[in-house]
Amino acid sequence: MIARMAIRDDSDSSCAVLNSLLAWAVLVKYGNPKHATKFVATALSSLKVSMRNGIGRQEALQHIIAGILICSLEMHLFSQSSPVWLLYLSGTKNIINQFYQDNATEDTDQTLLFQWVFYFDTLARLGMRHWNGRQSLGLQLSKGLGLEKGIPQFTFHEITKHGRRTNKIMELFSEFCYNVLSPDDPRYFSVEYISWLGNIENQLISIREQLQQRVTLPDFNGESESFAVRELFVLAILVYFTKKSTKLIGSSSKTNEWIESAFQILSEIEHCNKPFPLFIFGLEARTDNKRVLILDLIDCTAEKFNGRGLVSVRKLLVKSWVQYDLNAGDYLRQGRDMCSFLSICNFVPCLI
Repeated sequence: MIARMAIRDDSDSSCAVLNSLLAWAVLVKYGNPKHATKFVATALSSLKVSMRNGIGRQEALQHIIAGILICSLEMHLFSQSSPVWLLYLSGTKNIINQFYQDNATEDTDQTLLFQWVFYFDTLARLGMRHWNGRQSLGLQLSKGLGLEKGIPQFTFHEITKHGRRTNKIMELFSEFCYNVLSPDDPRYFSVEYISWLGNIENQLISIREQLQQRVTLPDFNGESESFAVRELFVLAILVYFTKKSTKLIGSSSKTNEWIESAFQILSEIEHCNKPFPLFIFGLEARTDNKRVLILDLIDCTAEKFNGRGLVSVRKLLVKSWVQYDLNAGDYLRQGRDMCSFLSICNFVPCLI
C-alpha cells in the first residue's frame, strides 16, 4: 500500500509519501541519519504545499502514511533527545479525525494503517501520563523545531471513534489509560467505577483465552506478530491494570499467575518487537536469571529489528533493578514504579 501511494501520481502528497519512504530506505541501507533527514525535509515541504492547495480523502490517506513514517523515523532517531515525533503523530491523528469519521468501508490496508497510528497514540499517552516533564513539553517542542518562542500549549487530541474500532486490545488499553482515576478522586470507590474496571478486565481475560487457543481475532490481519507476543502484550496490560488498581481491588493471585505465564512466554520466544511488555515484565524480574532473560531478549530484538527505542527501555530497567535492590526488595506498586522510572526521562518516554 505504501509503495502504491508513493507512485500513485506526481502530486505533492505522492511526493511526500515517496520521500518519507526513501528516508527509511536510506537509513536502513546506509545507516546515515543526515541523508535520511534530507528526504524528511523534502517530504514535509511537499505536505505543506499539498495542504495549502487543498486535499481530498485520497490525499488525506497519503498524508497519514507520510506522517506516520516520519513520526516513526523521528522516534527511531531522536526519541531520547527530542519529543518532536509527538507533533507528527498529532498531525496524523488530526487528518484521521477530519477525513475518516464516516462509516465508509475501509480495506485491509487502511485498517492496518489506522491500527498503526492508534498503537502509537496509546503508548505515547501512556508515556506522557507517567512523565514529570509534561509542563515543559511546549518549550521542548519549540526547541526541537528551532523556534525562538515556546509553544504555549500542545493539545494531544484523541483519535475519535473511527480509529478506536480497529483493534480491540488497544481500544481497551486506551480506554483504561484515558479514564483511570487516582485514589484521591471522589469517584474512585464508586460502584460505577468498580464495575467499569471489572468489565475491562473480563474483556482482556477473554481475549487472552482466545489467543491461548490460537483463535485468529478479527482485529488482527496478517502474521506480523506471533500469538505468543500478542498474548504477552495482553498480559502486560492486565498486570499494569491490576497494579494501578491495587488500592481499590487489592492484590490478586491472578497477577502472579499472569507474571509467571509471561516469563514462560519470554523464555520461549526469540524476539519481542513490543517494548511495553518487556518494560512491564522487566520491572517484575526479581532474580538474576529473569533479568538476563529480559536483557537477552531486548538485545536480540534490537539487533534483528534495529530497535533503537529498546535501548532506552534497557537503560530504564537497569536503573529500576538497582533501585529495587537498594530498597532491599521493597515491593512497590506498579503505578509508582512506572512514575519513578519513566519520570526520570529527559523527554517523553517512548515504549512504542
